[in-house]
Amino acid sequence: MVTMALCLAATGFAQSRSVSDGGYFGFITAYPDPSNRVSWLWEPQGGGLVNVYVFFDSFLGDPVSAAAFRLVTGGGFTGVYIGETVFGSVWLGDTQDGIAVQLGACYNAPRLLVTVQYMTDGTSPSCSWLEVAGHPDYDAVAMVDCNDNLHFQVVSYKLVVIRSWADRKACGLVPVDKNTWGRIKALYKE
Repeated sequence: MVTMALCLAATGFAQSRSVSDGGYFGFITAYPDPSNRVSWLWEPQGGGLVNVYVFFDSFLGDPVSAAAFRLVTGGGFTGVYIGETVFGSVWLGDTQDGIAVQLGACYNAPRLLVTVQYMTDGTSPSCSWLEVAGHPDYDAVAMVDCNDNLHFQVVSYKLVVIRSWADRKACGLVPVDKNTWGRIKALYKE
């Protein structure tokens, strides 16, 4: 049974790059919270365990049945990979070297794919980051929809480490300001 499931997962990703729809399908990104609402990571002062939640998401609510990607870090992120929990029926690899996840069914977005644990020492500089990157076998973040069509991610988001509230602006994170509907409409006046 396991061998058959692994073969199905592998054939789902064996399609050529030309199968890509060339447009927007969805995206896979990392969040520091399981509600996938925060785009920055507070590293604990003095270090500690940090969970990173990797989600498939889509503004259009597109369903997904499989995904392939890896997690990369940069900018001096000092977290050490500890392990991960995969929320799929079958998977090959891991998030550090490239993982292919077969969900076993078709799921609507958002869908938690993997929780990754890092141990930090509290010294990651502000603006260091984690990012979902392309799976080495496809040189792209790949997703399979419920009709077995292969799609490649067309947008990418970084999970940025900040050390203080003021770092949000320095790291390129846009804070939300209070505004009125009239001021927003004025931005688009002809």
